[in-house]
Amino acid sequence: WVGDVADVTGLRIANTTILIGASAATITATYGPGVTLTRLNADFPAGAYSVEGPEGALVGFNTGAPPAPTALLYWCQWVGDTATVFDIYAQSTKALLPATDITVTATYDWPYVLTVSDGTGTGTYCEGRPVKISANDPPTGYLFKEWIGDASHIATVKNVYSSGTSVTMPDSNIQVTATYDVEKFLTVISGQADALPEIGEPSKYVLGSDAVICADIPPQGMVFNQWTGDTATVADVNARTTTITMNGDYTVTATYVTDGIDDADMVYKTVLKDAGFDNHGTGYPTFVDFRPMPTGSSTSMALAWGTPGGWEPFDANDPADGEVHLKPIVEFDISDVSVVDSVKLWVYAFEGELEGADSNVVVYRGLDQFEETAITWFDKATGVQWTTPGGDYDTGTSASGSIPGRGWQVIDVTNLYNAAVAASQNYLSLVITRASVTGKMINLTTKERDAGLNAAELWIDTVAVTEWDLTVVSGSTSGTYSDTEVVAITADAAPSGEAFDAWLGDVTDVANTASASTTITMNADATITATYAPVQLYWDGDLNTDLAVGIIDLNMVLIDWGKTGGFSDPRSDADGSGTVGIIDLNTVLIDWGKTGYQP
Repeated sequence: WVGDVADVTGLRIANTTILIGASAATITATYGPGVTLTRLNADFPAGAYSVEGPEGALVGFNTGAPPAPTALLYWCQWVGDTATVFDIYAQSTKALLPATDITVTATYDWPYVLTVSDGTGTGTYCEGRPVKISANDPPTGYLFKEWIGDASHIATVKNVYSSGTSVTMPDSNIQVTATYDVEKFLTVISGQADALPEIGEPSKYVLGSDAVICADIPPQGMVFNQWTGDTATVADVNARTTTITMNGDYTVTATYVTDGIDDADMVYKTVLKDAGFDNHGTGYPTFVDFRPMPTGSSTSMALAWGTPGGWEPFDANDPADGEVHLKPIVEFDISDVSVVDSVKLWVYAFEGELEGADSNVVVYRGLDQFEETAITWFDKATGVQWTTPGGDYDTGTSASGSIPGRGWQVIDVTNLYNAAVAASQNYLSLVITRASVTGKMINLTTKERDAGLNAAELWIDTVAVTEWDLTVVSGSTSGTYSDTEVVAITADAAPSGEAFDAWLGDVTDVANTASASTTITMNADATITATYAPVQLYWDGDLNTDLAVGIIDLNMVLIDWGKTGGFSDPRSDADGSGTVGIIDLNTVLIDWGKTGYQP
């Protein structure tokens, strides 16, 4: 549908609805060429059939009954043009028709047996098939610990430390076993632990495991200080997100101190709008499929990888195009703020699973405002293009952060804010994506939840930092620095025959002007220069370097006369031969009575 479509529920549905507003509307149905999906059974073209529909249509298909001798084998997966197939491992599935004809083929192979001890997932599967496995409920007082088995078998488990994970079938029979260990309890006050607890209960962990703890968002006007309580095994008590090794039952508390910023200089923003969109990558569609959340509806935003329709964390059909396919968007009103020092985005991760180091996120700036339109999230046929009514987002400028576990996380988005101001935007739209497609799902809370708690916030420090320029001649480190910042400076290597002498210029705030490596405190613009002087040499006979060759130098030689080691003063061996003798005596006598340095 094209024309006055602002109030059309689904632009890509032939039979849909429109909300009649205060003005007339003209809408037109448009058509495109038909697209064909052809289904083949491997090695049996006679089993083929085709389904035709327009671009964007959702069509269903299945394997049917495989003819002999395929019946002796085992169902594997769909192959071919599968970029828009919902589930390549389901014998009965669906596909979203792209702009060109596609062909998918049902494949069969010899099966292998997966045996899951103390868990579910046992069965017969083809090589390469991802299979969900789950550990049984642990005995009372115990928790799931890890999956064990032969090394080659365990190598097929996606996450050995997750009770619910997946196995990728190799070309052999395999067996994996769920194991359990004693549970320990962790109570986090003014913070969160990564293990989701029951309401009113502490989080539970396996004995000896590491728990991620994260301090809550600070009260306004304060910053995180440190963890207190049972902190003996806390990795870093001064880090708001850290780990604690669970060797017992522990209670830890996050504490806060004032931030030192005038309250009048801080602006705190809550979310004006939130939405989400699902991008199927570079294959189909070529546009971004916009999936807004209805105003006043659920406020949780999934941040995940996936396939069209495949939101289940175990689905293994990772997008080959490298796209992150499920992204939340939040929008803030910044019309009343211009010059800033820093802008921080606070988001709350209330559930989800991470694997390995896949905790990084990337944030982009939206180029246009969007509307919170009620559109069914999971119905792929109802997607409206991102350019109607929203806009694209700028991938040239980004901010990055980490969501290592459950709880409040903060991301510095100052550069995105400044880009929005430079573009004369009075709003800041932020698109949050995963940095990779290899992990599971994170659920973020974007708007008010639980009576106003845990909503995303934008913290803006409106005080611009005073900066000073430092120019270092014949040394490092030139640059622009904040007021009162202490900067290390180092002189360049001295020319041949010379040595560092002193720093000259604007040296009032230089800690030690006589040291080649020192610091300067930036209280103003400064230009400083490292200077050098010729190296001054003592007379060879001035063994004690007191600038006078005389009786003391002579006595040094006589005291150690004839020695070949164990000198009273090693300087008595003037020629460095290892023996104190006539040459060392003559060195003193030749320079006898001379003072100062050599000319």
